[in-house]
Amino acid sequence: PEEFEVVADFDVFLASHAAVFERSHAVGHFTGSAWLVSADGERVLLMHHRKLDRWLQPGGHADGDADLARVALREAQEETGVAGLRIEGG
Repeated sequence: PEEFEVVADFDVFLASHAAVFERSHAVGHFTGSAWLVSADGERVLLMHHRKLDRWLQPGGHADGDADLARVALREAQEETGVAGLRIEGG
C-alpha cells in the first residue's frame, strides 16, 4: 500500500508506448533483475558493475521480452554461469 504511487507510475509508463521493453525507447525501458539467494537463505550473489562501480544483482535489458521474470532468469544465468537457477514465489 505504501508503494501505490510508484506502482501507478510504472502502470502509466507500461501503457505509454508499445516499445517500453526495448532499449531503443529513448524515454526509458523496462529491465529485469534477480536476487540469487543460497538455498539456506544466508547468502546472495552480487556482480560488480564496472561502469557504475557498484555491486548489484544480476540483470539486464528486456530486449522486447515483456516477461520480466524470464528476462531476469536469463540474465542471471548469462551473467553468473550458475546452472539450474529457478524462479521461486511470485
